[in-house]
Amino acid sequence: MDAKHRLRLVLHRLARIFSARSGSEGANTTEVNHREFLRSVVKELREPIDTIAGYTEILYVTPEEAQSAQKRREYHEAMLASSRQLQRLINELAEAARIGTSSALDVQVFDVAELLEATAHGLQDETVALRSPMLLRVIEDVELAADLARLRKVFHYLLAEALKVTSETECIYLDMHCGITGDLEIVLACVENWQPDVTFARPIISLHGGQIELNKQASKRSEVRITLPSRLVHWPKTAKKMDVA
Repeated sequence: MDAKHRLRLVLHRLARIFSARSGSEGANTTEVNHREFLRSVVKELREPIDTIAGYTEILYVTPEEAQSAQKRREYHEAMLASSRQLQRLINELAEAARIGTSSALDVQVFDVAELLEATAHGLQDETVALRSPMLLRVIEDVELAADLARLRKVFHYLLAEALKVTSETECIYLDMHCGITGDLEIVLACVENWQPDVTFARPIISLHGGQIELNKQASKRSEVRITLPSRLVHWPKTAKKMDVA
């Protein structure tokens, strides 16, 4: 089964899930959110597909000597980055479908700082063409009882979106805070007017009893703030905060 056929099946499954929910309370708002999510994903899918198709055609129809080695390397790097973007988008669609049919969480206890560091560093390794600096501030030894796989997808998605809109001269900030009541707050901030689509992330955070908010900051920054309830969090006796490049 090729990737295009698998994607068609995922979209069909999403349509059935969203249709089945249409009779529930707040159906109109839910349907609008789902339509906007699908519309944004379809829009995003066009970009990497067009890039791969365009550069593949150039490399196929032009003789090797017509392009410099540097130019051909740039084409291959762009195609590789686009392939990874497609993989991410398809994973997000599959995750949205899974959440639509199941509210069960695969709860594990894990270190939050390690999750954020691994996600940030892994994403930077994948997107070598994007050189935006990233400042990661974490609190050591904070344990969270949550669905590790789903939260990893949320942070991977949000960081990938931040990297796409942030230039080499601007910085991305990822920070951890302890709320007044012991809630865990994770804040991702970058350029002004950043408005990522959180339709994919919101149900995952809601399943954990948390919230996700988009805020515009006075200091010409926009942020996504994820709050997870204190009942899921084990804080160390002494909270030590550290910067991770």
